[in-house]
Amino acid sequence: MKESLSFWGSFFGAFVRPRKVVRSVIDRNPRYFVWPFILAYSLLAATDPASYFFFLRKVPLSTLLPLEVGLTFMGMVGLFWAFIAFAYFAGKLMGGTGTFQEIAAAYTWCLPPAFVGILLNLLAAIPTWLQIFSGTNDPAVLVASKTAWQSAFGFLYFILIVWSLALDIFVIAEAHRFPAWKSLVINLVAAFMALLIGISIGVFLVVFGLH
Repeated sequence: MKESLSFWGSFFGAFVRPRKVVRSVIDRNPRYFVWPFILAYSLLAATDPASYFFFLRKVPLSTLLPLEVGLTFMGMVGLFWAFIAFAYFAGKLMGGTGTFQEIAAAYTWCLPPAFVGILLNLLAAIPTWLQIFSGTNDPAVLVASKTAWQSAFGFLYFILIVWSLALDIFVIAEAHRFPAWKSLVINLVAAFMALLIGISIGVFLVVFGLH
C-alpha cells in the first residue's frame, strides 16, 4: 500500500528537495493537487494590479475589474497547460519517458516558491488597489508611490519566481528521466516562444490604438 502524501510536507519540501518531492508525487499520485494549484495560482495572478495599468484610462473600473480578472485567469490557465504540453512533446523528442500527467505534476510542484511570492506581491499591491479604487488612474503615479516595504515584497516576489523557474529545470528532468540540460533547452525555447507571443500582443495593441 502506498504511503499517503502530505500536502504541506510536499509544499515546503519542494523549496529545497524538488526532485524528491516530484518523484514522490509521480510515484504515488501524479494528479495530486495539479488542478487546484493551477487554478489558485492563476486566480491570484489575475488580481495583480500591474496587469490593469495598461487599460486604466480606457475602460471604466467597474468593467475593467471583472473583464481583466476573467481574461487573465483564463490566459494563465491556458499558458500553464500550453507549457506542460510543450514540455511533454519536446521532452519526448529528446528521449524523455515521462507521461503527460507526470509532466503536469512536475510543473505544478515547482510552483510553491512562486506561490509564496505571488502572495507577497498581492499583499504589497493592497495600497495600490486602494489608490485605484479612490480614483487614481495614472500608472506613473501608482508605480512611483510604492513604499519601501512594497518594494521589498516585490523584490522577494522576483527572487521566488526565479527560484521556481530554476526548480522547473530539475523537476521536468526528473519527470522525463533525462539530464537537466535537456530540460534547460526546453525552458529556453519555451521562454523564447513566450517572448515572441508577448511582442506580438504588444504590436497588436499598438496597431489598434490601445497604447
